[in-house]
Amino acid sequence: MQGIDKNSKNSTRMSLLLVPAITIGLSLLGYQTYVWVAGETFNGFSFDIGRLWSTDVKSEENFDQIEKEIFNTKIKDEELQITSLELDEVILPSLQPKKTETINQVFEKDLITNTAKNKKITSTLDRINYIDVNPLINNDLHAKYIHRLKSESLIFPDMVPKLGKLYWGINFSPAFSYRVFDIDVNKVNGVAEDQNRIYTTGLTEEKRNTFDKAITSYSFGVDFGKQISIKFNIYSGVHIAGYGEQILVSAANEHDPNYCYAEFHNRKPAYEAAESASNPNNVPYTNQYKYIEIPLGVQYTISKFDKAKIAIDLGAYYQKVYQVNALLYDFETDYYYWFNERDIIIKDKGIGISTGVSLIQNLTERIELTFNPYLKFNLNSTFSDSYSVQQNQYSTGVRVGVRQQIF
Repeated sequence: MQGIDKNSKNSTRMSLLLVPAITIGLSLLGYQTYVWVAGETFNGFSFDIGRLWSTDVKSEENFDQIEKEIFNTKIKDEELQITSLELDEVILPSLQPKKTETINQVFEKDLITNTAKNKKITSTLDRINYIDVNPLINNDLHAKYIHRLKSESLIFPDMVPKLGKLYWGINFSPAFSYRVFDIDVNKVNGVAEDQNRIYTTGLTEEKRNTFDKAITSYSFGVDFGKQISIKFNIYSGVHIAGYGEQILVSAANEHDPNYCYAEFHNRKPAYEAAESASNPNNVPYTNQYKYIEIPLGVQYTISKFDKAKIAIDLGAYYQKVYQVNALLYDFETDYYYWFNERDIIIKDKGIGISTGVSLIQNLTERIELTFNPYLKFNLNSTFSDSYSVQQNQYSTGVRVGVRQQIF
């Protein structure tokens, strides 16, 4: 407590010394600030605040008189003797009068300035009526811009298609493939037919149509054709085409006594027929048949546009099998057998028909882009006449190609 009282006394003494000193310092600072801003001491301080807004202006004559008096006094003090020629060379100091203006004078000057600006804008707008815009359009820069737009276009706007006597092209088509399935009961032992019903202990047509599914296939090749007239042309080419279907089979029981003795075209059983779709032992298998095809057909243009046309295709094709990967069913042994090479049971040659619609778009004068939705159907069975199954393959898809007119 004694320490605290001692500190309080010291603080009081220091306050008595510091407060007057700070007050005096602030007063001096205020006085110096006033002198610096006003340019005069307190002796010249005026309480006539209203005179700050006085609009009285000293005339220019008074200012000229003051300048002359200052100049004459300076000459007398220095006792200078100046000739009339030297006097002309003396540069008088420029003493500018105070720029004090009344509010009305300011408004009048602004009004005059705004009026001059409005007249200038009005005269500029009037001249717009006489501007010729043709040079802005028909100049080299505009022509280069239009040329660049045309060069960057996929199809040139000014392009005129040209027809040649011959054309050639390439194509590719994703497709869906399936089959028409039929069993010839006259070639199956142990099958009885009663009116519309077929009785057998093995695989039936109804099961195959229920379990089998379509597959995705493809075709590609080279086309060439000849223009007969403006609307007619004939075409041909060489294509590689795939067909097939997906079947449902089950793993063969090797411990079955029939399995040991089963044989078909010198092959051992690979799978057996699926009894139901819910069997966990079922295996989906894709049968594939690949052909080399030579189409021959006619194309008729039904609608023609500026740079495109629509045509109908109708033709036939000759085909020759070159690869097989399929499971074939034998009704006598009730097993499926794997065929991965050509055999007499697979028909080696055949014919088919095709139809479609072609959408032809010119990319350049001689290059054409074609879209051809089509349907192909094999008139001959996939298998030879010795086999009890009659199966006709078909496929549908969209053939996309590019062809060139030859002159």
